[in-house]
Amino acid sequence: MKSIIAVEILHRLLKAPVRTWLDFDPRKIPLAVVDQEDLLFVHYGEHAADRFSSEGSVSAAFSLPLQDTLAAVISSETCHDERALVCSAYLECFHVYQSKTFQSNGDLYFYEALELYPDFSPEYRALRQAETEVANDHRLTTWEKAQALSALAVERYALLARDPSFLDFERALERSAGVAVFVAQKARAKLFGQIPAFPAYSYAPARHDHLAAYVCWLLDELFPDGEWQIAVQKGVSPTEYLIRSCHTHLPAWMLWSAPKREKRGSGSLSN
Repeated sequence: MKSIIAVEILHRLLKAPVRTWLDFDPRKIPLAVVDQEDLLFVHYGEHAADRFSSEGSVSAAFSLPLQDTLAAVISSETCHDERALVCSAYLECFHVYQSKTFQSNGDLYFYEALELYPDFSPEYRALRQAETEVANDHRLTTWEKAQALSALAVERYALLARDPSFLDFERALERSAGVAVFVAQKARAKLFGQIPAFPAYSYAPARHDHLAAYVCWLLDELFPDGEWQIAVQKGVSPTEYLIRSCHTHLPAWMLWSAPKREKRGSGSLSN
């Protein structure tokens, strides 16, 4: 997709943005689209000119410094249809919004933590697999899923607490990438009626993002007043909020007896 076409689509679909997170409005974030020839701004206010030259190929979204702010930049060549384009715009604009509004929890050593992260620990993998199965079990109500996932998260946090950098790493990923994925998913759901499916556990780079986004969906359904979003902006991770709100201090196996339950549903996350 050429940038000039992408800009026309975004002008149309961002004219009346859907509400996804507190006061976030993608129209308030400078947004540009780039291909191998041009960088064109969708909206930018007083921060930039209308047209720039782009040298080389851009294959991913990024942020561009513009005087005293940042602009979200997406590659039109990685977006094959308008749905992918608009969701990418929400995602990258939200990352810029996060840089302005989310309270920082200090410096984190991401690569050091990632190098030693216990992904290949059998215990850790078992917990992650159990979380995946709970999320995909349609016999559980939203509240039952929240209770079971909070119990599993307590066990996972106990495992990660062997090195504080692991907990900091995971919480930071949840609050940054995980919440941004949730915002993009919510925009897709409201604009196009597509509710995301929770993927199977894997070692893909986005493995943490999808669970965090799913926890956000649970919190959004259980606590629609938005208080949980305010807490996340102030420094609490979605999983931490889930534990505080839903943990019953019962072991996960007692909360999750799905095979013995009759199939039933409650809300969009349970069907």
